[in-house]
Amino acid sequence: MILLKRMSDPRLTGVTVTRAEVSDDIQHAKIYVRVLGTEGHVRAALMALKQAAGFIRSEVGENLQTRYNPHLQFFVDDYVDKEKRLHDLFRKLGEEKAERGELPDDSEQEETAPKQDGESE
Repeated sequence: MILLKRMSDPRLTGVTVTRAEVSDDIQHAKIYVRVLGTEGHVRAALMALKQAAGFIRSEVGENLQTRYNPHLQFFVDDYVDKEKRLHDLFRKLGEEKAERGELPDDSEQEETAPKQDGESE
């Protein structure tokens, strides 16, 4: 909400907070963001977030009402990109195995499948 309502920096257009990791003592927080746009836009958005970290920290502190306001660090969340790359690699591997005829047929898959509750052996 702070990015949407309290900040007007145009470099933050297309920035979405995806997750936060807060230390046990609430003194440090890693904020992960996704940024739509080019690599240059991503760098500019991270710079804007780092420059505004003090303001964002004070806003977070007002909303948390805790003894400490966490020190904020911003990172690009590349989890979705990594997941997509892994999915593409597994798909490609499956296609290559299928082309070489190395995939097991359905009967072999059924034999190795775990038994469901109530199934006899």
